[in-house]
Amino acid sequence: MNKTEYLARMLNKRTKNKNFENFVVNAIYFRINNLDLEPVTQQYVKRDNNKYALIDLYFPQINYAIEVDEGHHLFEENEIKDKIRSIDIHERIRCQIKRIKIFEKNTEPRPIEDINKEINEIVQEIKDRIRLKNKPIRWLDYDEKLELLKKKDKLRTNDDIDFYGITKILNFFERKTNNGKEYENYQHAYKEDFSKGYSLWVPHWSVKDQKNNFISINGWVNYPSEDMEEITEIDVNGTETPKSEIGEHNENGIKRITFMHMNDRFGKDCCRFIGIYELDSIYQMQGSKKIYRHYHRVSKSLSISKIIKN
Repeated sequence: MNKTEYLARMLNKRTKNKNFENFVVNAIYFRINNLDLEPVTQQYVKRDNNKYALIDLYFPQINYAIEVDEGHHLFEENEIKDKIRSIDIHERIRCQIKRIKIFEKNTEPRPIEDINKEINEIVQEIKDRIRLKNKPIRWLDYDEKLELLKKKDKLRTNDDIDFYGITKILNFFERKTNNGKEYENYQHAYKEDFSKGYSLWVPHWSVKDQKNNFISINGWVNYPSEDMEEITEIDVNGTETPKSEIGEHNENGIKRITFMHMNDRFGKDCCRFIGIYELDSIYQMQGSKKIYRHYHRVSKSLSISKIIKN
C-alpha cells in the first residue's frame, strides 16, 4: 500500500455519524502540510478490566493524540469518563493528548470560528514538536520499518509492526528451506525447529459465537488471558495430541516464540508478536475428548540477531 492509498483509507476510516470528527481530523492533518507525518485514526489502546480506547487521531512519530468530543461527551458523567480515559491513555502510551469540543452545553455546535482557532493552535503545536526533534521525521514504508527493526535488534510486544503471514515471519528471521531457499507459502501454525531452543507458534485468537462458545479453527481453540500472560490452547477433538504428551510440562525446554493472528488498522489479517511462552501442562478432563495445553509468558521481547544466528 503506497502513501496515497494509506492516507485515503486512513483519513476516511470513520465510524457512523462522525461527521464533525471527520472534519476536524482532516483539517488538522492537511493544515500541517507535512507528508512525512504519518497519521493513525482510531488507534487502539488497551486499558484495564478488558476495556480499550480508540484515539481519534494519533501521530506515532511525535507521540501526539487528538480527541474530538462530539455530542455524547456533553453529559457530566461522560465528561468525567473522558478525563479518566485520557489519564488512562496517557499512562499506557505516554502521549500528549489534546481535546477539541464540538458542542456547547445546549447541544448546539460551537461557532466555527472557535473550533477553527483551536484547530490552528493544535496544528501549530504539532509543527513546533516536529521542528524541535533532533532530526527530520520521515515516513517509512513497510520494508523500511522491518529493516529499522532489524538494526535495533530487539522485537518487543509493544512494537507497532505487523507481519502479513507466517512466511513473512520466517523470511524476516532469515529461516531457509531444506534447499537453502526462502520460504514461499508456509501454511502451518507451528514450526518446531525455528531456532535453537525455540519453536515458532502463530495461533489464531479464537472468538465466541452467539451461544458464547469458542469457534475452533482446524480443530484448535486458542485464547489468551486479559493481560496476555497466559494462553490456553485446546485440541477440540483430542486427535492432534499424542496421548504420550498428556502430563508433559516443558516441551523438553523448548520455548515458543509467539505471534498471534489479529486484524491490522484496516481490518486485514496480520500476525503480531505477543511474547515468548513456555508450556505449563497438558491435561485432559475426565470424560472429555478435549485436550488442554496451558502456557505462560516468559518474555515480552527477543533478540532478532540471536534468532537469526541460531
